[in-house]
Amino acid sequence: MTPSNFSAVVINYNGLDFLIEAVTSLLTAGIVDNQIIVVDNGSSDCSITELLEKYPKVSVIEIGCNAGFAKAVNRGLDLVTTQYALLFNNDALLDVSALDEFERVFKDKPKAAILGAKLLNPDGTLQNSIAEFPHIFQEIIKLNKYRRVNFNQTTKVESVIGACLAVRMDTLKTVGKLDEDFFFFLEETEFCLRATNMGYGVYYIPTAIATHAQGGTANKFKSLARIEFQRSKLIYYKKTKGIIIWQLMSLILTAKSLINFTSNLIIFLLSVGLSKEFKI
Repeated sequence: MTPSNFSAVVINYNGLDFLIEAVTSLLTAGIVDNQIIVVDNGSSDCSITELLEKYPKVSVIEIGCNAGFAKAVNRGLDLVTTQYALLFNNDALLDVSALDEFERVFKDKPKAAILGAKLLNPDGTLQNSIAEFPHIFQEIIKLNKYRRVNFNQTTKVESVIGACLAVRMDTLKTVGKLDEDFFFFLEETEFCLRATNMGYGVYYIPTAIATHAQGGTANKFKSLARIEFQRSKLIYYKKTKGIIIWQLMSLILTAKSLINFTSNLIIFLLSVGLSKEFKI
């Protein structure tokens, strides 16, 4: 593998706890320091200061506000001049052989545009690495077409998870970059759908491994993240399924939210009623 064939785009938002380790793993895997592009979404901690103290040649773009994942990635991609780009979460660690594996598949499959890594939890257990395109029946009946996938085999899939995602840069001339209408969720799913619709392939690569803390940033804002996920769903359906499906999904999600709220309220009231602490 030629290190100069890859650049990495890392999005940071108050990532003091894990950013330096993420960048260290990229350097260890073979990416040149000035080809690591960290895009900072208006962090208020000292993560960027400490990063540059340790790795002064890393490229940093400071947006100045939390502009969202897609917009930040696109700003980073604008600086990529290499053959491939690695979109990498700041709470992930890259295995030393992952870039070799990505490049091997890119060379073996000329129509492959997007490759996803095998994601592991910090304890070494398997994390969800692939996803199917959202469809309306998922909101009613929970089905997973990939539940029987062999996660040790390279597989053509609908979508991969964006925590560690390799992109063939010349395909962006046709496919375009990430859709900036998405703030935090499903931007990579819509990106994979667009690539698929234009005749390119999306593949899961089990030999390219990354350890992912899964939501290291989002977990700090769990309530807001849940709201944003639902908003992203509606954006996805409107863009990919049309206005009628979007309206139907709006009704379904609203109904589900009301049902969940009512159920939780009933459980809370029953718990209060049964608790001796609340009895007079």
